[in-house]
Amino acid sequence: MKVTLAHYYRSFKSMQGAFAGTSFLPAIMRFFVPDTGKLSACLFPPLGDVQPLAATLTLISLLLITLVVYECCCHIASKVRFRLNAFLFAGAAISVVVLIGLYVAFVRVIDVPAAGLRIPVSVGIVRTDFAQRTYPNWDDWDMLHDHGPTEKTVQLLWTRRSVWEARAMLWLAYTFTLSCFLAVVCIGIYQHAHEMDNASSQAP
Repeated sequence: MKVTLAHYYRSFKSMQGAFAGTSFLPAIMRFFVPDTGKLSACLFPPLGDVQPLAATLTLISLLLITLVVYECCCHIASKVRFRLNAFLFAGAAISVVVLIGLYVAFVRVIDVPAAGLRIPVSVGIVRTDFAQRTYPNWDDWDMLHDHGPTEKTVQLLWTRRSVWEARAMLWLAYTFTLSCFLAVVCIGIYQHAHEMDNASSQAP
């Protein structure tokens, strides 16, 4: 028996549904957490001026994942869903590793002792001519300390294209990680709804 879309989404009112909701929390909380602080970098990659848009796109992507999982589950067998779960777990594990690597490569947390802050910023791949002339042997942290950990500084010290590329990779890896996790939980929710429908149809 096919699970209706309404029943599928009603099944999110469960422990599994609460677990699925944790995928949305980091991006939602990012709207209410200041950019200055350790927590902000943990919740969502620091993406400069496009961060609100990126967080919104992540939430939309996650909502679409719930619908995609429903449509897929309606047309594939249980054995295929099991294999899909394994594939999604592997994808999540790989994307976590990639995300950590991207954080190490492109996210810099700068201490501002005077204000008692630690400000996370994402940098680019290629430095501008200005940065190469002015700071030929400086590392990223020292340059940001000298000029200030602001979006204007990032745009001054790294080329616009390289900043865009680094941030696009951060966003994609982050969103893909959450999407894989959410998809695994949604498959479980669909399976539970399917079993409940079968049980009710067989009841006398």
